[in-house]
Parts: sequence; structure tokens; C-alpha cells
Amino acid sequence: MNPDDSLHRRVRRAYELGRLGAAMPYALVVPPLALLALRWCPSSGAFLAPISLIAAGFLVYLRWRGQDFGRAVFPGILIGLTGYAIPMIAVSCNLCPVSPSPLLFGLCSAGGAISGLALTAHCLLRDCCSREHVLAAGSTAGLIAAIGCAPAGLGGLLGLTLALTFSGATALILTRPT
Repeated sequence: MNPDDSLHRRVRRAYELGRLGAAMPYALVVPPLALLALRWCPSSGAFLAPISLIAAGFLVYLRWRGQDFGRAVFPGILIGLTGYAIPMIAVSCNLCPVSPSPLLFGLCSAGGAISGLALTAHCLLRDCCSREHVLAAGSTAGLIAAIGCAPAGLGGLLGLTLALTFSGATALILTRPT
């Protein structure tokens, strides 16, 4: 074994651990959003726990991965907060029941559509919007918004996903070839 190989492995490990450490704070975005959603709908814990864990892990992975994936995390969080806030505001103002309902399904779908349009606007404002960036930002936005749509049940999550996918498809069309 060459001593340079051992040194290279140690340096590479330290580098990757440093990148992982720098990415970890992004996971801290998820717990306050999940706790707020859980406050308004305690029965949604069955949906919130896995969505929150997946979202936190995904944010850390994308930031650790870097490149266009990492740069997409912050815009994705901001875009996803729109889809998160719409059902949460409606539930907190007693505009709809805190359970799966047609109104909450519609609000989650509207939040997904607005998030998809915001993703397209973000892509239009950036000169170099790659497919990786659009997919990472859209996935991040979807996971953040899904935390707010958890009280709507599977129907709300489905409406959010479909609306975000179809309204955000324009962003993929506008991307530059890789």
C-alpha cells in the first residue's frame, strides 16, 4: 500500500465529512414546519413523520451532493413554503376542517399549482437553469409543501403532487440541455 493512497483517503474522508457537516443545518428547516402542522392537526402524525424524515434527509443529501442539486435547495424551500402555507393558513383560520375534505384537497392542489408556477418563474429568472436544478428544486418544494398537506391525507398529497408536476413541467421545458 502506497502511503500517498492512505493520505489521499484520509483527506477525501475529511473533505466529505466537512461537506456533510455543512449540509446538516438544512435539515433544521423541517422540524418547525412539522411541529406547526402537527399542532393544527394532531391526527396527521402518521403522514407527518415519514414525510418529515424523508424531507430532512433529502435536503441534506442534495446539499451534500452539491452542484446544481445543492444550489436548488434554498429556492426549493422558498417555493415549497407557498404550498405549505396555503392549507396551514386555511386550517388555522377555521376555513376548512382539520381532516381530509374536498376543500383541503383543493387547497393542497392550489398550493401545488402555485408552487409549480413559482418554480417556472424561478427558472425564467435564472439564466442557466439545468434539469438537475429544476428537478431538485421541484422535489424539495414538493416535500416541504407535503408537510403542510399532511392533514389532507393521501388525497391532498396526491393533489399537491399532480398540480406541482403539471404546473412545473414548463420549467423542465425551459431548461438548457445538459
